[in-house]
Amino acid sequence: TIFITMADPMTVRNIFRTPFWSNFCQSQQNTRIVVLVTPEKKDYYAKTFAQPNVVFESVTPEWTTRLSRVLGTIARSSVNSHTNLWSKMRSYLRGESSLFATTAKRLFTALIGNSDGFKALLRKAFLRLLPNAEVRRLFESYKPDMVISTYIVSFTFDIPISIEAKRRGIRVVGMTRSWDSLSSHGMLRIIPDLLVTQNVFLKNMALQYQGFSRTKAPVGNVGLPRYDAYIGPAPLIEPREEFFRKIGLDPNKKLLLYGAMGDFLFPNEGRVAFVLEDLIKNNLISHDVQVLYRAHPKFQSPLEKMRTLSHVLPDRGATYHTKNMSSFEMEANDEKRLINSIYHADIVITAGSTFAIDAAALDKPIICIGFDEKKDGVPYWESVERFYDSYTHFEALLETQGVQISRSPSQLAQHINEYRSNPSKDRTGRRAIIDLLVAPFDGRSSRRLTELLNREVSKLVS
Repeated sequence: TIFITMADPMTVRNIFRTPFWSNFCQSQQNTRIVVLVTPEKKDYYAKTFAQPNVVFESVTPEWTTRLSRVLGTIARSSVNSHTNLWSKMRSYLRGESSLFATTAKRLFTALIGNSDGFKALLRKAFLRLLPNAEVRRLFESYKPDMVISTYIVSFTFDIPISIEAKRRGIRVVGMTRSWDSLSSHGMLRIIPDLLVTQNVFLKNMALQYQGFSRTKAPVGNVGLPRYDAYIGPAPLIEPREEFFRKIGLDPNKKLLLYGAMGDFLFPNEGRVAFVLEDLIKNNLISHDVQVLYRAHPKFQSPLEKMRTLSHVLPDRGATYHTKNMSSFEMEANDEKRLINSIYHADIVITAGSTFAIDAAALDKPIICIGFDEKKDGVPYWESVERFYDSYTHFEALLETQGVQISRSPSQLAQHINEYRSNPSKDRTGRRAIIDLLVAPFDGRSSRRLTELLNREVSKLVS
C-alpha cells in the first residue's frame, strides 16, 4: 500500500496530468495506491484520475498547535537565502511582523541558517509533533508501506503526512513542486529517504541549503513531466490563424505574450499592459504587434481594466471549480492553450516568473520587466527589482544570460525591437536555462519518474 499526495493544483498539473500517472498505476497493478486529497477536490480528482487500483481519501492534515506554529516559524528562518530575507522584509512592510520580530528573525537566519547540525536537531523536534485524528486514522486504517509526497514543502498538507510516516518508520519519497522549493520555503522538515528533483538547480539547492551533503540522502533528478509535451509539441499545436482567431487575436499581427505573476507578488504588474499599449500606439515598437496578457491562474490581475485597450487582449486560461481562485486546475485544454500561446508568440515578456523557463523550453526570446511604473515609488522589498537580486532562484536564471531585463519603458521598446530583428539573440543563454532549470529535457521525464518510483516500490518487496 502506497500513500501519494495530490493536494496542489500546480503539482497536479506538473505530474498527474502527464503520461506518468496512468503508466505508474498500470505498472503497480498489485499495489494499492491511496491518493490523499483535500475534501473539496476529492470527487473531482477521483473522477479525473480514477484507476482500478487507486483509492481516494480526503484529509485535512494541517497542525493547529502553538508548538507547530513556533517550529514552523523557526524552520522558515533556517535557510540563509536571499529569498528568505526578502520574505521577512515583505512581511514587515505589510504589517504582518514587527520591526523587532523581523530583526530577530534576520539575526537568527544569519547565525543559524547555514548550520546543518541545527537543522538536524530541528527535524528531531518536528518528529515529536503528533498528528491530528484524520492523519492517525488513515495511517492506522491503511498501514502504508511507503509515502510519496509530491510537494514536500507544503506545510498545510504534505509536511504533517510525511512527518507521521517518518515517526512510524515508513519510507518517504519526497518531490519538489517548482524550482524555488528548496530556497524559498525554509528548511525541509524531514530528510526523505529519496528526494526527487526536476532539475540540476534543485539538486544544488538541496546540497547548499538543506543539509543533504551531511546526511548523504540520495537525490534523483528526473526532469519535469509537464515539459515532456514541449519536446516536439506538434500534436498539441494548432495552425496559427486558427488559434489566433479562436482566442480573439489578429493573425496578421506579431504577438507579444506577457506571462503575469499576479498582484500578490507584483502589485503594479497590471500597469505593464498599459505601457505596452502606449509603446504600440506611439510607434515605438518597430513592428505591427499585439499583446496577449496572460494572468497567473492563482492570483488576481486587473484584467477588466485592460478590456478597454486596443492592442492588448487579457486572458486567463484555467478552469475554476469555485469562486475561490485557489480552486483552479490546468486541465488538458488549458495546457494546450498555454503551449499554443507560447509557441505562436514572437517574444515572451514576464517578471520573476516560471514563464521565463516555459519560454526557453520553446526557444522564445525572453524579456523581464525591471520597472514598477508608479509615480510615487515602491519600497524595494515590494518592487519588481527584488526579483533580480533577492530571489535566489531567479538570480540563478539571470546568470545564464538568456534574458534581457528592461529597466524602463523605452528600454522595453528597445529590447522588443532588437529581438524582432534578431530572434536568435541570446539563444546560447536560453540553452543554458534549459541545462540548469529543465534538463533532463528529452520528452522522457514521465518515464523516468515512473521507473524511479517502481524501483522504490521494489525495495519494499525485497
